[in-house]
Amino acid sequence: MSASAKALVAVLTVLALGALLGMCGRVSDRGRFALSYSTYGAGPEGTRAAFELARAEGFDVRRWNEDVAELPSPATLVAIGGCDHLQSRPLSRPERESLLRWIDAGGTWIVAGATELLDDASFDVRLRVADATRCSEDDGLYGMILRADRHAREHAARDASQDAGPGDGGPPEGAPPDAGVPVVSDDPDAGVELGTAVGDQWDKPTPDEDPMAALSRTLGGGDAVAREWATAEGALAGMPSVGLRLPGFVEIDDGVPHEVLARAAGKAAIVVVPHGQGRIVVITSGSAFQNRDLVLAEGAPLFVRLLRLYARGPVLFDEYHLGAGEARSTMRYLFQRGAAPLVIHLLIILAIVLVRSGRRFGAPRRDRPVEVVTTASFVSAIGALFAKVRDPRGSFRILARRAYARIADHHHVEELDPAKLEEVLRARKREHAADAVRDIARLAQDGKSDSLADATRQLDALTERAMTDGA
Repeated sequence: MSASAKALVAVLTVLALGALLGMCGRVSDRGRFALSYSTYGAGPEGTRAAFELARAEGFDVRRWNEDVAELPSPATLVAIGGCDHLQSRPLSRPERESLLRWIDAGGTWIVAGATELLDDASFDVRLRVADATRCSEDDGLYGMILRADRHAREHAARDASQDAGPGDGGPPEGAPPDAGVPVVSDDPDAGVELGTAVGDQWDKPTPDEDPMAALSRTLGGGDAVAREWATAEGALAGMPSVGLRLPGFVEIDDGVPHEVLARAAGKAAIVVVPHGQGRIVVITSGSAFQNRDLVLAEGAPLFVRLLRLYARGPVLFDEYHLGAGEARSTMRYLFQRGAAPLVIHLLIILAIVLVRSGRRFGAPRRDRPVEVVTTASFVSAIGALFAKVRDPRGSFRILARRAYARIADHHHVEELDPAKLEEVLRARKREHAADAVRDIARLAQDGKSDSLADATRQLDALTERAMTDGA
């Protein structure tokens, strides 16, 4: 390949990588493919618009990517969920206990459709799923495929019905434009059933309302999932009705004080339950806070009104239990799953094993005395040495060298030369040991004693004196 061709390939590669990075950055900015109900998501099922709306209204808005054990107090925690994406991280028992203490201390917990977070009896109120089969079907990657297929079949059927005239199976004359929209079954294997959208009828406009606004409010942009419209009351009285997709239902323990803020189909749709100095605000569906419904379903005024009525401190959007944020450490996960007693017992057992392996129980044992050569055998060996070598001075120097080694080992000195050994001992203030080394050196140098007994007796005495000095 020529140099020009290589340069062209390099330029094209750089341009391709730049285009790829640009597209990735654009998708990241839009947040189109973030998790449903996540404030990072700018697509139809995200809640980034609600996040920006709260910020525009002057609230201190943050994303919360940790578990609830670290929540500031007071504050407002907003948990939004539903069938589009079940909570990726369950609320563990220690988290429930921490959250309950946080609410009692003055925190506000707003739960919109996140049934997995509010299904325990600890909070005196529970949020149940109306159709558990649909939620389990729509969760995860497989659920994304099912929803895409359902939407594609819905749009294809709608196009076919709009092309057909009144005599060809299209909508009757005088009916709303989308009254003949086919309704797609939740079963992915089922076919398309022809019928009218949103419960066989559409909301008629009030005298002061634009007919197209009523139609848009009812159909919700052509989505096959109908909304249930909740009528506000209590502290929310006077607000427009709020559209909720696939709402669940609220269970409240007997005798627990509460206030119903909205009802849909005769059932409570928005409830406030005081708890200690704080409160829990329960909304049966989180769809009204998604980007696609924030305006069409009147979710924006509802969200702002709830924050103005009940928010305290910063407004924190729970991203952690949706799946964003750092995962728990192994130890924190075990403790939150209730394994703390087991872990503590194992640590105690491990500590006992380590102590037992490194330390004796009971009184210390004295080392066995080193067996010394008997005097008779030692004298016999020295005598044989003197007899064979015929050099008493050289033989005595060998014994003296052994004495130097014993003295140096006793005082932890590496030098075996008598002069240097004496110098080191005097530097350490071991004067008697240094004098003994000096006398041994003189005795070995002079070699005047020809008596084996006298020579060994003097050497032993000097060595003993050097090894007991300062010990």
